[in-house]
Amino acid sequence: MNLLDQDIKKGLRFINQKNPPFYTTRYYPPYFQTNEALYLYYSSFPIKDNSVLTVAGSGDHVLEALHQGAKKITAFDQNRFAYYITALKMASIESLSLEEYLSFFAYQKENPFKSSCYYEKIRKNLAHDTRTFWDHLYQKGFSQNTKVPFLAMPHTLDNFHEGSYLTQEGYQKTKEQLQKADYRFIESKYYGLPSILSQDEKYDTMFFSNIYDWIYGRGRKFYTAFTKYMINHHLNEEGKCAAYTLLNQDGVFAWEVEDDYFKEEYYGDKDNHILIYTYTKNKPKITKKD
Repeated sequence: MNLLDQDIKKGLRFINQKNPPFYTTRYYPPYFQTNEALYLYYSSFPIKDNSVLTVAGSGDHVLEALHQGAKKITAFDQNRFAYYITALKMASIESLSLEEYLSFFAYQKENPFKSSCYYEKIRKNLAHDTRTFWDHLYQKGFSQNTKVPFLAMPHTLDNFHEGSYLTQEGYQKTKEQLQKADYRFIESKYYGLPSILSQDEKYDTMFFSNIYDWIYGRGRKFYTAFTKYMINHHLNEEGKCAAYTLLNQDGVFAWEVEDDYFKEEYYGDKDNHILIYTYTKNKPKITKKD
């Protein structure tokens, strides 16, 4: 069985199971919407006309990077379904109006992308493998089920802020940038990236989201070593690495990449902020007092 056939088999199994497992090594329900307020901080990173390395997840990191004008985007994820949900969203933006896009993904509702009418418009902009995958899920999965357990529970996060790609202006910018940007997907756990990326591959921005929360049996020191390696070998001199996004504002993240790099924390305004541990290669200049 080739990889595409295996992906289809796993996807159909998730749809037809009443209680599919939330987390497995390679296949688990993808989020269809981010649980991060990306609009609060993406504009603070060097993205326009630059290169971005990001987790794929729901695909919203990729789309927001496009909205901000990224020239090159490399997305990575260990979840095979993240590849397909990101491709579906990108093709949807190419094919649909904003109103149709929001209706298709049924934001704030239980059952996203059930409309076969919209899918018929989208599929022509999918590559052969992603089109074959979604064709099978529509023909043998969604059409026979009233609910879609293939997806993780949707979030109710308000991503319709004026800075988001989910506005009329932002959506049009994202649609235009899709035609210009260089995009690729890497199936990999975070710690596999150093062995996959070429030695001379550099990025201006890195987004690692809350990967740290999903580390099982490896711990802080391992993730610290990974982050320092990525900064040293794959971050441009003036770049920024968002090493960790603290989604639980009541939590405490007791890790820093020692004091080798400058750390920034809050993005957004005083009433609506998000805590991100962000590192650069350059420490701030300290002015000596007389």
